Amino acid sequence: MTRTDWIGFHAEVLAPAPYAGIAGTVVDETRETLRIASDDRERVVPKRGSTFRVKAPDGSEAVVEGSTIAKRPEDRLRG
Repeated sequence: MTRTDWIGFHAEVLAPAPYAGIAGTVVDETRETLRIASDDRERVVPKRGSTFRVKAPDGSEAVVEGSTIAKRPEDRLRG
């Protein structure tokens, strides 16, 4: 999960407290943030310091520390 683009994946923020519980579809990703859409709003969550539960469209699921993905998506894809 750390070497793929997360746009379109379902993500839930597990920690830290101000962001914990935010869940929805990842609609945008930058080097430092994820934009998660749920219901009628979008929330921007910092990657560093956050823990995410991510579910891919194929049903695979993982818990990921945000600091491990704090790169631009295209840089993660290159390795």
